[in-house]
Amino acid sequence: MNTEPANKHQCSFDEFKLIYDSAEKVTDRRLSKNSQNYSISVGIVLAIAVIANWSISNSQYRYTGFTLIAVVSIMASVYAKLWLKQILDFKSLNTAKFEVLNEMAPLLKFNLEVDGERKIVSYEPFRREWEILQKLNALQAPKKQRFKALKSTNEELFVPNAFFVIFLSATFMSILAILLNLGKFVDGWRALLFSP
Repeated sequence: MNTEPANKHQCSFDEFKLIYDSAEKVTDRRLSKNSQNYSISVGIVLAIAVIANWSISNSQYRYTGFTLIAVVSIMASVYAKLWLKQILDFKSLNTAKFEVLNEMAPLLKFNLEVDGERKIVSYEPFRREWEILQKLNALQAPKKQRFKALKSTNEELFVPNAFFVIFLSATFMSILAILLNLGKFVDGWRALLFSP
């Protein structure tokens, strides 16, 4: 991380605290969104399973079910990729916020002065924490990303990627089932659309 101050002016501790609080809110929002996106994705997987079970047990509507699975799965794949991008954007935003905090730390102005001399200086905890994490080899730069993060970031990124693979697999399997039985598929739709 860059610890060179943007300028040589002293910074207010209140402003430092405000930026720190906003970084915490970004983290909280990311975790909340992950929980929400996970619940939605599990719901979509269950919906796909219900549709697949229904279409297999009702041969008359099998091809309608396969079509519905393909459409839902394509939309869910896009949703999983958007979720992944959302995580990466939140992490980039937090990286920027903590870089600003590191730049501000040596310039903090505390309100405790004795004889016109500042008696308290910042320990620069975020810079120190970062140095310790680097010594412990606990940081990584995920592929093609603009930030460094804890190695556990891979686990957080794994979940939307896993859902993406599940949804993409459901898409391909339903499209394959349609293509292998195209004549029956067309007949099934024709019967569904034009039956009295």
